[in-house]
Amino acid sequence: MAEHAADFEQKSVEKVEYEKTETISHRINDLLYYQNSISRSLSRFLKDEEVETGIYEILKDILAFYRAGRAYIFETDEENHFYNCTYEDCSGRSKSGNK
Repeated sequence: MAEHAADFEQKSVEKVEYEKTETISHRINDLLYYQNSISRSLSRFLKDEEVETGIYEILKDILAFYRAGRAYIFETDEENHFYNCTYEDCSGRSKSGNK
């Protein structure tokens, strides 16, 4: 009976260690994906002559990474009294607050 308890305990420890390794591995993969996504977005932004197109591509990358429904860019007036939603992406439907 003591053998079974020790065997069960060993398997439990192994399972916990495996789950920790999987969690760390998943987190590392997420961070690498995020870093790669930022690099692609910035590269695309720098190459694109149309600034607005690059901004929307970055917003789409943010939506995809965070699995979000909306992403915004707000700008303030010179006195920082008012905020204007300059760019918005709602699940793939982009529109500018300036239009």
